[in-house]
Amino acid sequence: MAFRGRVEQTLSEASTEGKSLVGIRSMDDDEVNIHPAEYVQQVVSFTAPWIELDSDDPLVAHTSKQVPSHTDIHSYSKPG
Repeated sequence: MAFRGRVEQTLSEASTEGKSLVGIRSMDDDEVNIHPAEYVQQVVSFTAPWIELDSDDPLVAHTSKQVPSHTDIHSYSKPG
């Protein structure tokens, strides 16, 4: 299952169970197509539009904030 699908499934289950906070486990190797290398010193990434850092739903906002923390990328640009 792709990372987005796993995040969406976790949110759906948490919502059904009435949870207000959930943990997202790190990406699997097959979910990442960029890896550190000696010639890659800095990477700037665009976040996916489905990541809602400013969501009014606390569960979605909290989960969205976890997504970038599961990568080694430190600079992000959020579309919109």
